[in-house]
Amino acid sequence: MSDQSSTSSQEDIKLILIGLVRQNPALYDPGHVDYKNRVLKDKTWAEINNDIGIPDFDARKEWTTPRNYANNHRDRLKMPSGSAASSTRSGGKRKRSEWQYAADMQFLLPLLGKHREMDSTMHKSSGGKKTPAS
Repeated sequence: MSDQSSTSSQEDIKLILIGLVRQNPALYDPGHVDYKNRVLKDKTWAEINNDIGIPDFDARKEWTTPRNYANNHRDRLKMPSGSAASSTRSGGKRKRSEWQYAADMQFLLPLLGKHREMDSTMHKSSGGKKTPAS
């Protein structure tokens, strides 16, 4: 298999993974009723691994890359198309390339950082004491 077709296959797998995660909000939405249900989440990740059908594929591990990228670049991803077309670097204009999964990850943008906000709210309401997770 050539490097180009291998890269293409990896990109296809990422797109499939993103789509499968998107169909399961308990995996990414802290406001979802089953977000803290580890048994259900483990089962869902196992189903995603099975759906992808690649031996030794770890969907949960592979999901961290697009999730972390989206989280680290959320301000840039929120920009309307074309508004980030150029940036100034060393006094010159330089075209900023769009992340290949930006459109596919839009569903995640309203939720990025939400778990931190929820943890902060819980921490404040408990008088600074950590409460046991349910």
